[in-house]
Amino acid sequence: MLTNAMRPMMRPRVQKALLELQNSFNDQLTLRISLDHWSQVIHDKERGKGSYDQTLKGMRWLSENRFNMTIAGRALKAEKGKDF
Repeated sequence: MLTNAMRPMMRPRVQKALLELQNSFNDQLTLRISLDHWSQVIHDKERGKGSYDQTLKGMRWLSENRFNMTIAGRALKAEKGKDF
């Protein structure tokens, strides 16, 4: 399941539905979180001020509730070949 782990995921009815999915499918369910950039500044520039913190909040909730997650991120062209 693809998500950016932001506001809609923080709604109680969405969280309840996610928990029900997890209960039904457990290890068959993995959420892929889109992170526009590893830095807060660039991520917020792409998605709007505060979006990085919202994404981390969503990821924290997922982690606390033992969801399987992968992170899909990207780097800028200027960062090509750099180690972080």
